[in-house]
Amino acid sequence: MVSLEKYDYIQSITRNLRGTTDINFQFSIRIILKEYCSANGLKYEMPNSSGGDDKCDGWIENKCIFFQIYSPQQPKKSVRKDIQDKFKDDLTGLLSLVYNDGKWGGKVEEFIFLVNTFDRPLPHDSNRFFDNLVSEMKTKYGIDFQYRV
Repeated sequence: MVSLEKYDYIQSITRNLRGTTDINFQFSIRIILKEYCSANGLKYEMPNSSGGDDKCDGWIENKCIFFQIYSPQQPKKSVRKDIQDKFKDDLTGLLSLVYNDGKWGGKVEEFIFLVNTFDRPLPHDSNRFFDNLVSEMKTKYGIDFQYRV
């Protein structure tokens, strides 16, 4: 029997992710996050997207870490603009649901926005769109949280 090294497992996972889009990408990420959380004593939950997911594609409940997963089949406008629009819609919607409606435990510690860029790097953010929007939301709600794209 051949034993795989850690690098081989990572390569296999990333190769699999490159070939998926849309909901299949989201389900693949779900498996990875569930396994990671299980191995680290964390509770990961991914709401069923049918009927709406309340702006949460998944979260680590005991750490208040929220995931949004964006994997379009093809860009509608430009890749950069599509990513920015989706980030804004998801972040502002999540914060409103959490801080205005008390959903998802009432607190966000971290927001992680996963984007399937199909083997390309993220587009440039020379106008600091993400930093500016996050700062605006922190001020609006009087909160502090981390974010990553």
